[in-house]
Amino acid sequence: MLNFIWKFLERIGSQLVSFIVSIILARLLLPKDYGVIAVVTIFVTIADVFVNVGLGSALIQKKEVDELDYSSAFMCNLGLGTLLYILIFFCSPLIAKWFEMPELVSITRVLGTQVIFASVLSIQNSYISKNRLFKKNFLATLFATIFSAILGIAMAYLKFGVWALVAQQLSLSLLSIVCLTISLKWFPKFNVSFKRIKTLLPFGFKILATGLIDVGVRETRQIIVGKKYTASDLAYYNKGANFPQLIVANLNMPLRAVLFPSMADLQDKKEQLLNTTRTAIRFLAFLYFPMMAGLAIIAKPFISLLLTDAWLPCVLYLQVYCFEYATWSLQGPVECMLKGLGAGSLILVSEIIRKSGALLIVFVAMFFGMEAMAIAVLATAFLNDFVYRCAGKIAISYSFKEQVKDICGPILLTIAMTCAVYPLKFILFNNWALLFSQVILAIVVYIGLAYITKNRELCVGLSIVKKLFKKSNKNKFETTK
Repeated sequence: MLNFIWKFLERIGSQLVSFIVSIILARLLLPKDYGVIAVVTIFVTIADVFVNVGLGSALIQKKEVDELDYSSAFMCNLGLGTLLYILIFFCSPLIAKWFEMPELVSITRVLGTQVIFASVLSIQNSYISKNRLFKKNFLATLFATIFSAILGIAMAYLKFGVWALVAQQLSLSLLSIVCLTISLKWFPKFNVSFKRIKTLLPFGFKILATGLIDVGVRETRQIIVGKKYTASDLAYYNKGANFPQLIVANLNMPLRAVLFPSMADLQDKKEQLLNTTRTAIRFLAFLYFPMMAGLAIIAKPFISLLLTDAWLPCVLYLQVYCFEYATWSLQGPVECMLKGLGAGSLILVSEIIRKSGALLIVFVAMFFGMEAMAIAVLATAFLNDFVYRCAGKIAISYSFKEQVKDICGPILLTIAMTCAVYPLKFILFNNWALLFSQVILAIVVYIGLAYITKNRELCVGLSIVKKLFKKSNKNKFETTK
């Protein structure tokens, strides 16, 4: 639990800073600037998959790991990252020509160095997860996030435009590497054992293939929007996804970082693995459902007040992505369970089914405008949810009846909350009053009903808080004494 708290604090701290910075930058920069960065990010993200998943995941999943394993994976990853950057460097003119944006050449070549940084961070993060060093990661990440945020805002204020976003992203990665190296006091030795790499490849390759399919399909959607529509449309589309993603990432990433190695330790204990998976799903459903429903309800006044009316076209995309990210309450724990089991083949097959269907949906939707692309997000979310439910049933006999039972409570509570909050939009017409009233009422209704119905997750959460509070008071008393 302590590891989760540190990882959660890391995400909360860094994402809170990122959230504030995104609001400031959205007011200083144009939607087109975000659209240009989004185009470059498509190709950087695809390249990142080669160095961010695969060997890193294999290190965590492997039962016994020593210094030679880390060093071999590090050198292999660094070499791969360098080769990928060279490829991006020489392909940048083609990218600029395809999207008819000449400025992309220099931006792609500079931002492309992110791939090299990612190759180093990937192994550092694997070392942190395997050794449960989340406290050190919290301090290093928070410092890097704050410094890069200040740099980005300063450059945006000085009219550097899109380069402010470039500087923010690169400085965050570079500073994270430096801070983690100092904090961990660990750096790999410059030796490589191809025999060790070979032991990591069977599982790592399947996870890499899964990641490539996932990112490839997701970025194909971005390419279609960026090519067929305008840079501003792409910016609205991405900004709509950013806010629900920001909220979900604060819980999903730290939970995955803790769950994956924990489930890898339970890979020979199927009953405990099933119970851990169910507990994680219930906990995330209890949190994700009301947060995503609430954000979808307040989307219009929220965007208008925080980003100005210039960003209102992103409201529709924000609402549909809220639905998609709500389904991550199932997907995250099931994916960690499958990785912990080493079920690379099942992960790969599931990914192929999901992404084949997603591609078909996107290619049909692209002919009917941006609204249809939004509807495609909903259809894809339904498909993803169904495939993950089937994977859970196959891997650990997690029946559909049990799956429905585990999320039924949060669904009913969320529906009740929505019925209480939504009508306020017909009564209050001031955006500040509406936003404040809906948020407060949503929290009161949801937590109140959960308390009255004695929701298990709320009771467990309150119990943990009480224990931490008593422990804190006890430590203070002993220190005073």
